[in-house]
Amino acid sequence: MTTEDIEYKLEPKKLRAPHTNVMKTVALFYENLYGKFPKHEDRVNEAVFTIAEHDKHGLPSFHRLYLEINDPTEYMVGQKLFGSIEHWEKIKKNKTIRPVLKKAREALTARIKAEAMSQIDSIARCSEKDATRLQALKFMHSVAADSVGKNPTTNKGTKRGRPSKEEVEGNLKNLTEDERRMEEEFNRVLGIVTE
Repeated sequence: MTTEDIEYKLEPKKLRAPHTNVMKTVALFYENLYGKFPKHEDRVNEAVFTIAEHDKHGLPSFHRLYLEINDPTEYMVGQKLFGSIEHWEKIKKNKTIRPVLKKAREALTARIKAEAMSQIDSIARCSEKDATRLQALKFMHSVAADSVGKNPTTNKGTKRGRPSKEEVEGNLKNLTEDERRMEEEFNRVLGIVTE
């Protein structure tokens, strides 16, 4: 938390509509209140979070808080920010909030991967046990090999369709060749002579 970050304090009254006691979803975010509250002051008083990546208008950033909680299961996000998992589930289902949540999830995933790779790198550099070091280096190599050509936040590569007919036939030919060699080896070991 930097010095300019706004501390978030859970206020259950602000999470629900005043007269109906219905759980708020979109209305929790400053940017979604323009139509309902034309005045800036009214939006600030009504909103709980800003959608921005950093605190804005005197409101804490949902994105920042999500990353600070650092919980990929999102259980603590529900408890700390909304007071219940039920409310969090309702928010996650809202179409307006999905892109904001997707961006925060991608940022958290990238950060967790970066921290893990940093720790593994540290183990690889500092480990006195060769086996531990080797395992760490193998893992880093596999991650690097898997990540080539992929977006580091989503880890998605290019999509691949069905294999071509030639590829299927080539794999089948290799498989039958392997089976033939295996049978020859089996017969050789058992001493069976084939003509």
